[in-house]
Amino acid sequence: MNPKDAARKIRRLAETTAALRDSTEKHFEVTRLTSLKSLCQERDVAMRFGLYLAERAREQMQDKPPYSSLDDVQWDRYKQLAAKVVAAMQVYLTYKNPT
Repeated sequence: MNPKDAARKIRRLAETTAALRDSTEKHFEVTRLTSLKSLCQERDVAMRFGLYLAERAREQMQDKPPYSSLDDVQWDRYKQLAAKVVAAMQVYLTYKNPT
């Protein structure tokens, strides 16, 4: 993919992200969300993007649990598991792509 096409797609994804955060948006066309696929055709890019998403999810988990049915012990366990998963992904990517 050439840089201009990639930049255009990334710009559209940024717009979609902003719209997802806007509570007035109730739905999105599938093609808007699946445009990520074309940006992640290369295995290395897809793996790094997956790690990025996992890291952002782990960061957001530092807040209160999203479901009131989870007690503090359960939520702490989920946070520990998320940290282990992110660490394992980082090790895997380092092993697969040593610098």
